[in-house]
Amino acid sequence: MSKNVEDILSDENYDKNNTNQHSNHEQEKLAAHLLNIIKNPVSSELNEEEKKRIWKRILQSNSKHFKVKTLTKRNWIYSVAAAIVLMILSYGIWSNYSYKQDSSLINMAAQKRHLLKTIEKVEITSRNSSIKFDSDSTILFNALDLNHTGDETQSFSTLTVPYGQRSEIVLSDGSKIWMNSGSQLTFPNQFSNDKREVYLEGEAFFDIAHNPDKPFIVQSENMNIKVLGTTFNLSSYQEDSYNSIFLLSGKIELTSSSNRVFKKQILHPGTEAKLSKSNNQLSIGSNPELIDVLWTKKQLLLKNTPLPDLLQKLIRVYNTDIIQDFKINEDESFSGRLNLNDSLSTVLGYIYDPNKFTIKHTEGRITVQKK
Repeated sequence: MSKNVEDILSDENYDKNNTNQHSNHEQEKLAAHLLNIIKNPVSSELNEEEKKRIWKRILQSNSKHFKVKTLTKRNWIYSVAAAIVLMILSYGIWSNYSYKQDSSLINMAAQKRHLLKTIEKVEITSRNSSIKFDSDSTILFNALDLNHTGDETQSFSTLTVPYGQRSEIVLSDGSKIWMNSGSQLTFPNQFSNDKREVYLEGEAFFDIAHNPDKPFIVQSENMNIKVLGTTFNLSSYQEDSYNSIFLLSGKIELTSSSNRVFKKQILHPGTEAKLSKSNNQLSIGSNPELIDVLWTKKQLLLKNTPLPDLLQKLIRVYNTDIIQDFKINEDESFSGRLNLNDSLSTVLGYIYDPNKFTIKHTEGRITVQKK
């Protein structure tokens, strides 16, 4: 099976109207200003509930204004970071972190912003913006060249994509990664001499540059993937009931992380591996309809998808809460194809019988009620 990656990922229905787009000059001023924002570390740590709350607000940020309240020293740095994200319409938030602690990639990704000495942020305002890392660690945002400084051997970067948006990144080796809504990718600004290693939370489609002397390794919460040169899709959202990987071309080696235990697997093109979080079972099967990569074309193909999983996918895509005034039937499942270029109200009209349910849309929320 041979497919052109660009054809698979092409999306002619992208919304080209962006009423908050900056000119090149304004973008350059914005980038230069944000790159000069350096925050001093604070000794206090947030508790887990506060961390999760701030992270959720960043993921759900859209074009709405954010009013800054009185802050304590305990949460000052985190709230300011969240405010920057929430104040401006963004396609993706680029966070470039330099730190001096002896920490592995996976630990750094797991702790996100909490071990970092400095924070630098640049906003991508255009929905079609792309991000590129050159071999000399120059960061390219569209036509802007932003030189990164610091100790490259101890410098990582994180790209965070909020709900309702998508992003494309080109790494220093030429590998391309398309990231779905609510995803975060952590990677070194320069790869080591013997391997290329990144950490993903969320979902992304990878097109890896071939290099037999330097395997590409993707770490996630429950699965690790080792490749030489291939295209595949990995879904690793924390809130989902399962993680999955679909191989489009090439060959990959699949191993368990420290959180899960399963035998090493070799996947071939057209096969999909799914790991259930509830029973730690790994299943492998075929995926001839390319279900797992249709999100890149704003299509959602359902095959016995449970209603809670379907609603969670729609919340991420549309950045809108879906509220039901009745108990969800968790045993109910759906099959078929949804066009995610349609409005959320239209999509929900296919799921809920309009003769039995009423769909009300208010700002940032949709409520489904029984008639």
